[in-house]
Amino acid sequence: WDGASAPPRQGSSGVLHLVSHRSCEGPPTNGCNTGFAKDLLQLEAQADQVPEIGARHIFHSLPPEILNDPRWSEHLKQGRHGRGFWFWKAAIVNLLLNNRTIVDGDAVVWADGDIGKKFSRLGRQQDWSRAMEAMRSPEGLDFVVMPQGECQNWRTKGDVWAKFGVTWDDAQYGWQMCPKANMWLMKVNAKTRRLLRLWEDLMTDFQLVSDAESIAPNPEHFDVTRHDQALLGMLLHASMVDTGRCRSYAKRSPPPGWAPKLHPVYGIEGLRGKQGVVPQAVFLP
Repeated sequence: WDGASAPPRQGSSGVLHLVSHRSCEGPPTNGCNTGFAKDLLQLEAQADQVPEIGARHIFHSLPPEILNDPRWSEHLKQGRHGRGFWFWKAAIVNLLLNNRTIVDGDAVVWADGDIGKKFSRLGRQQDWSRAMEAMRSPEGLDFVVMPQGECQNWRTKGDVWAKFGVTWDDAQYGWQMCPKANMWLMKVNAKTRRLLRLWEDLMTDFQLVSDAESIAPNPEHFDVTRHDQALLGMLLHASMVDTGRCRSYAKRSPPPGWAPKLHPVYGIEGLRGKQGVVPQAVFLP
């Protein structure tokens, strides 16, 4: 089914919503879509073991509101990598926020459709109970994203650095790890709503999110763009979220007098974020 939702638990305060999508071009009977449907069913089987998840929004195809949105017409042309460079992660969650399916005080866990197939690690109920208790507290984190060890400046092309107006060797940005956005958890509030809006807005720029060759010079050690993940990482760094020093810069010290600064355009004041394994990173030091 498309976007089917298990009803929220009665009497619950702050529902945890599982959101996922996996599809390719063409009808549901296409070979790739039938395989992707199996992946999503495996993800749902894992969710069955996590009663903390109070609602599910599992998309076997992109919603018409997204398919028919002219902002994504270039992204959705046939043969695009990640069927549009994974722009739909933020777009789908923002759709659910805008139509009030998900409201302030709730929480969202995004899990890529192949989490169930490849990783079998949506998580254990006991870990989710601890994570949500910690996240719902006034001091709780707003946003947690899965880790990977690569430097942001390896995985972010020159046009993105130019957009943010920062340099690839800035310790606040280039020295930190680029996140792995296959799974992330957020508490719904004004700060995370702004994060998701900014992420989606940046991804409307095809030049920034796509595999198109950068117009601006790439970083010295640039390898390959990570599309949606690169943009999310830059937004987190702009908000002074420490995602951890990447391996190449682990032993280097910033220049004397250096201090992180809230980005004047893309920074979100007070955003509490972390990079680590979801959901355990919420309650582990």
